[in-house]
Amino acid sequence: MTQVTAEMIKNLREATGAGMLDCRKALTENAADMDAAIDWLRKKGLSAAAKKSGRVAAEGLVAIASSGNKGAVIELNSETDFVARNEQFQTLTTKIAKLALDLGNDVEKLKEAVAADITQAIATIGENITLRRSATLSVTKGAVATYIHSAVAPGMGKIAVLVGLESEGDAAKTEAFGKQLAMHIAAANPSYMKKADVTAQDIKREEDAASEQVAKFFDQYVAFENSASKYKDKMNGERSFSEKILESKLAELAQTLPNVDELLSDYETQSKSEDRKEKQNADKTKKLLDIFFQEAAYMLKKMRSYGDDAAIKQKLKQLKIERFFEETVLEEQIFVIDGKSKVAQAVEAASKDVGAAVKIAKFISYRLGEGIEKAGSDFAAEVAAAAGAAA
Repeated sequence: MTQVTAEMIKNLREATGAGMLDCRKALTENAADMDAAIDWLRKKGLSAAAKKSGRVAAEGLVAIASSGNKGAVIELNSETDFVARNEQFQTLTTKIAKLALDLGNDVEKLKEAVAADITQAIATIGENITLRRSATLSVTKGAVATYIHSAVAPGMGKIAVLVGLESEGDAAKTEAFGKQLAMHIAAANPSYMKKADVTAQDIKREEDAASEQVAKFFDQYVAFENSASKYKDKMNGERSFSEKILESKLAELAQTLPNVDELLSDYETQSKSEDRKEKQNADKTKKLLDIFFQEAAYMLKKMRSYGDDAAIKQKLKQLKIERFFEETVLEEQIFVIDGKSKVAQAVEAASKDVGAAVKIAKFISYRLGEGIEKAGSDFAAEVAAAAGAAA
């Protein structure tokens, strides 16, 4: 009897997409005959599909379907990105998204409805395929706007967003604003709609993290303050910057600080030279020093304006919590469409444009594979193990 080797298993797997153990069994059952093993796997297609269900499926597509003032979004996963470009997989994705308009909030019922289709696709395509999640969104009066980012086909891609807007105003304008809002959500990835949605547990977690970060930053600031004190008489004028960049600005100033003496010496030498190029270098050096001293002066004044050490730490902690809200709460985020207004302000402006109040009822954002732990694999070890099992 011909012995089944690791190379045979590898070749059969590449030819059929079947699992390692399926390939080993097919070769064993058919005396290591490759063609016979392929036929055997084809005949056992549905059985092979069941074997694939244990593999991690973290690729695939998210998709949207909509009808009137209702929309549905689903995530259908596969093992590889290549399958997402498969026409059969895309057709299945579209079918499930449309079914989800009726069953989307009951993902288990939706899974039952498409179980046979998914099983058939697994057998034909040769990868594990799973319907991970689905949801629907509807409004009584207004619009449900949709957006697909990184679309690979109409209605499907890597990021899918639904936004429900309630309004009695102009329907077309409401939907147009909703589309902009959906694009913003795809880009900014908010976790909450408004501040009131943030749980006490989430705020506590952020406060605890902020306390540790602030303690470290404050120590760095004090070290800078002490080292920069020797240049106090040179800090004439101030160059202000946003409180939001205190940490990054301190890091920049602290990096420049050790070179200040050398820069001052260079400037003194360059400014006395009669050489034209050296004079130009002196101007550049002076500009760099002026910026450093002005920003350092503002940094020192700003930090100490908060009060004593305890007050400074409390203020820094408050700034971090505010930044958390600005980054994660939809209404607090800067609207990416204009780059300056908060989303809440953009909603107010939209209300004037459509001729009636606009309210964000709900949003749903699906990002392909988010939260799925992708297991690493050692193909060589997998082949060796399967070959060992065949011996």
